[in-house]
Amino acid sequence: LYGAWEGNWMAYNTAHDIKLPGSQGDALGFFMYPMAENAEGWFDQYTPAEFRYKISASEVKA
Repeated sequence: LYGAWEGNWMAYNTAHDIKLPGSQGDALGFFMYPMAENAEGWFDQYTPAEFRYKISASEVKA
């Protein structure tokens, strides 16, 4: 961000060929969307009817 701070943003990294811990699948070319896998392989994260997820947040007290 340049010039102002926006509190609602997500940073992406520049990694590639990422092998997720515990995954039986191939390395990912990039990692931007939530990923899920079962014994049959990866779920299609671009098909909302087949792969649904919910993102939630809560305060962590120090």
